[in-house]
Amino acid sequence: MKPFDLCGPLPTGTCVLEASAGTGKTYAITALAVRYLAEGHHRLDQIMMVTFSRAATSELRHRVHARLRSTAAALAAWLEHGTVPLDEVDALLVQAPTQEVVQRMQRVRSALAEIDAATIATTHEFCSRMLSGLGLLVDHDHTTRFVQNVDDLARQVISDVYLAREVNGQASQPGKLATWDQYRQVGRAALREPDARLVPVEATGLSRDRVDFATEVRRQFDLRKRRSGIYTFDDMVSRLRDALVHPRTGALASQMLSSRYPLVLIDEFQDTDPVQWEIVREAFVRQRSTVVLIGDPKQAIYAFRGADVFAYLQAVREADEVFTLPSNHRSDAAVVDGVLEVFAQAAMGSDQIIARPVTARHTNPRIAGPSSSPAVQVRCLTGAPRGGHGATAGARAVDADLCREVVGLLEDGWQVQEGEGWRPVQARDIAVLVRTNRRGEQVKRSLESMGVNAVFGGASSVMTSEAATSWLLLLRALVDPSTQAMKRAALTCLVGWEEAELAAAVAADEGQGASTRSVSELAVQVKTLGRILDAQGVPAVFEALCDQTDLYRRLLTHHDGERLMTDVRHIAQLLNEAAVRHELGPLALTEWLADRIEEAQHGQDDDRTRRLETDASCVQIMTIHGAKGLEFPVVLLPEAANMPHQEARAGQPTVLHLDGERVLDVGVDAQWQHRQRSRQHQEADESLRTLYVAMTRAKSRLVMWWAPTKTNTQGSPLHRLLQGPRRPGTTPELSYELPADPTDVPGLDRRLVQLVAVEPAPPRVRELAPSRHSTMAARSFTREVDQTWRRTSYSGLTHEVHGQRIAPVEQAGLDEVEIGQDPVVHLVLDDALAEAALDEGPAAGTTPDATASPLAPLPGGTQFGSLVHGVLEMTDATSPTLRADIAGHIAHLAQRLPVDGLDAEVLADGLVQVIETPLGRVADGLRLRDIPPTDWLAELDFELPMGPSTRGGRLTNLADIATALQDPALTGDDAFAARYGAHLAASDVADKTLHGFLTGSIDAVLRTTGDDRQHFWVVDYKTNRIPVAEGEQLTCRHYVPEAMRVAMIEAHYPLQALLYCVALHRFLRQRLPGYRPEIHLGGVGYLFVRGMAGEGTPVVDGMPCGVFTWLPSTALVERCSDLVGGL
Repeated sequence: MKPFDLCGPLPTGTCVLEASAGTGKTYAITALAVRYLAEGHHRLDQIMMVTFSRAATSELRHRVHARLRSTAAALAAWLEHGTVPLDEVDALLVQAPTQEVVQRMQRVRSALAEIDAATIATTHEFCSRMLSGLGLLVDHDHTTRFVQNVDDLARQVISDVYLAREVNGQASQPGKLATWDQYRQVGRAALREPDARLVPVEATGLSRDRVDFATEVRRQFDLRKRRSGIYTFDDMVSRLRDALVHPRTGALASQMLSSRYPLVLIDEFQDTDPVQWEIVREAFVRQRSTVVLIGDPKQAIYAFRGADVFAYLQAVREADEVFTLPSNHRSDAAVVDGVLEVFAQAAMGSDQIIARPVTARHTNPRIAGPSSSPAVQVRCLTGAPRGGHGATAGARAVDADLCREVVGLLEDGWQVQEGEGWRPVQARDIAVLVRTNRRGEQVKRSLESMGVNAVFGGASSVMTSEAATSWLLLLRALVDPSTQAMKRAALTCLVGWEEAELAAAVAADEGQGASTRSVSELAVQVKTLGRILDAQGVPAVFEALCDQTDLYRRLLTHHDGERLMTDVRHIAQLLNEAAVRHELGPLALTEWLADRIEEAQHGQDDDRTRRLETDASCVQIMTIHGAKGLEFPVVLLPEAANMPHQEARAGQPTVLHLDGERVLDVGVDAQWQHRQRSRQHQEADESLRTLYVAMTRAKSRLVMWWAPTKTNTQGSPLHRLLQGPRRPGTTPELSYELPADPTDVPGLDRRLVQLVAVEPAPPRVRELAPSRHSTMAARSFTREVDQTWRRTSYSGLTHEVHGQRIAPVEQAGLDEVEIGQDPVVHLVLDDALAEAALDEGPAAGTTPDATASPLAPLPGGTQFGSLVHGVLEMTDATSPTLRADIAGHIAHLAQRLPVDGLDAEVLADGLVQVIETPLGRVADGLRLRDIPPTDWLAELDFELPMGPSTRGGRLTNLADIATALQDPALTGDDAFAARYGAHLAASDVADKTLHGFLTGSIDAVLRTTGDDRQHFWVVDYKTNRIPVAEGEQLTCRHYVPEAMRVAMIEAHYPLQALLYCVALHRFLRQRLPGYRPEIHLGGVGYLFVRGMAGEGTPVVDGMPCGVFTWLPSTALVERCSDLVGGL
């Protein structure tokens, strides 16, 4: 396998990069992407980057963005100052003629500006996008909705298929599957592995019945999902695969995908599965796209989630080239060499899966202690009884020594390098990695008993916690307050009775003694909580418990109280969310919680992962799977030589790999034992890979434990590696006998790996420094709360004065909400109409005619405004089926935004006219109809910091903006700006402080290319009515420029427009290469849609009726941006 050179020829065809732990695969991905972009091989929108989790996707997007920024800066520095880049890839990019380097910098900057449009996605996100993009080429109903959790439907299907077989007599025949539990196990396994082939294929008797049942469950489940209009993660993948392999349309679908993405970079490819690999192969590999697959088969440890390392190996066989990344950037050389020595190039499932030598970048140790022992150590416990410890005793012995080791690391002078200096080892530098959540909790308790702060960051479900059980028992009592249910609830952590208290209360109730508590008191409490639950929900129950039972004080005084309190609050939140989202009553909510607790034994949702109870400096305890991708200065592995032997029970469904294919074994035939032997070998291989992942988390020190046990040590990964043949490419046997001397390992280089015999020793408790405070007291809050800081918006700034009127010679008007008939408004509007004259059309120079307003008959109000905004946001104005599209959007949105008296046909016709109306100076005279979706950014959300840029700087307010609007040096002869500035200065909101965050959403930003330059326009839709005289019909002539100025000023829309311009200015400044506001900022268009009537819309003073145009100066926008501040 050849080492990969990032500065060598770029890969073409299909290339596999095997990236061992710590060799910088993310750096390699981002560097490759930048090279393809900078050298002009592909644009950003032609590159697809895929990884296998949302967290990894977010991290990859961040890293790509950072890499583009650093490369753009490096190229600019070289061009401006001749500074040679330190990064090897950046240094390569400047090794070209100056003009080519300039072009490379421009390409990188363009990619940086378009980073939000980059396709960086999880596998499922990619599949979802492609399902939408392939249209009729895929069997997918786009009206269906995605559902993440379909456990309820799965249970229902399994039950229904079971009952149907019972009714039809299929399950009662001699020799057939007979129990509900067995049916349920088979059904669940079949749905968890929807693409695994069912075996045995040539089944008879009981095995045939099990295969038939699993097949029918899958069929019914798919049918029910389609009938219910839902689909899942698995459906995304399988439907895209089916579209690509379809005999008639598959080739066309594949060509569409490969033409869109000629370059595909896939991270963590060892976690792929056969269906996902089939998609990549059909869509890209066989279409000769450039495909770079980056992964490490030694880290393929997610078989339980459907990942299949054999799919990775198949990709390797079909690849044009296979490389390896040669340098380890994570671990010290002593750790790298020690890990390689332990594995001795043993095969971990295939002779292609071995730990290959790599070069460590950190040649010197970054940790120092009282002794100069090797960085990798195996602590072999002695003193066990003949035949070894029992499993529990062995774990206890390991924990005792682990605690001594941790205390020693913290108190015996160990130091780690940080930057250029050294500091003492802290608890947060140490990670203890375990296989299971249960084991992690045990280690945590052991460390805490020795005075060491520890936190378990395992991905256990909160539904497995004591808090979940307590809530379930309490809810059952609230739903059915029987005596037994109330007694069970009383003993939960939520109610807080002790067993002795309950026994005494029961005895006292029966006349056998006295008690401070009574059963009747308990009954009253439970019934009161039940009424609260019915009336106010779970949050109110939680608050009542806090008040009645002193919940916080009780729980936090218990051992592990922070953990318990965190879980109690988490469950309360989940219960409330479920009750609101699914409209569950108390009984249904109780059943929901019971189902979730049962599901937690098989899997979990991210929302139910237990939260950390503290972020203090603690020893980090994690599962090995949870630690994948992380690194720690010191790693401790108490279970490296502990692997419980688990035999599958006869008839238990199992997943394994047979003859190059992933299968689900549901049979009980004569070949079952043979298949199970294959499964054991595959699981043992994965245990070796899991140990590799755990060991390679260490940066500077790695400690593992070996303890002789009766059954768990013999088949453990560390024991197999140490006792195995130690020949390259050889897989260790499934188990080896316990040696007489575990430190005697022939062929092991003791200079790299230290084997230490550890005798039983007394516990070592950490001596903590005495507290500086003799007594604890609550802290007093002495700081002042900044009352000026707020998160606000245009509406928040001006809501107090919407509709506020002043002298008619200045202005009058309205806001988005319909207003009444005000004589001041009519006075101003009558003057405006009398003075207005048409610029265009047959009546040019005359008063505007009474062109009917297409939307005049329709109702008003905020709901109608939201409906119009929503339709315009969803509509592609260039669509050849514009009228039908708008009608469809109205029908869809009207269900969520019902408007009384709405005529959908009139609205559809009116919005077509809006889109057909010329916009005058806005958008360089185009119509919305002429703006393609690529030049139309709908709903640009923003959140801008406000306030002084330096601590203690002066706070600005709206009066400062009013001053800027009236400053001729900023606005020139802009009379509208000065007019509004005077209005703002005299308003009640002039003293509103600009401090905190300003949030909002611009209805649309339009991009035009007048004069061969890009111009960007702020567009906002308004459904306001201009007031008319009683009995008069609203027409386009009511929306002449002066009337719209009146409306704008009275509603403080110029302030909104100015703030939107500031937001757009800051957005373009960050995203648009070569941005110059005097060129690129176009202006503002407020579209009063009731005044727009299509091509025949009257034009007055150069402004189409209904299209208010304002071109605030660049100086004004920049000054207002400075006043908003926050930068």
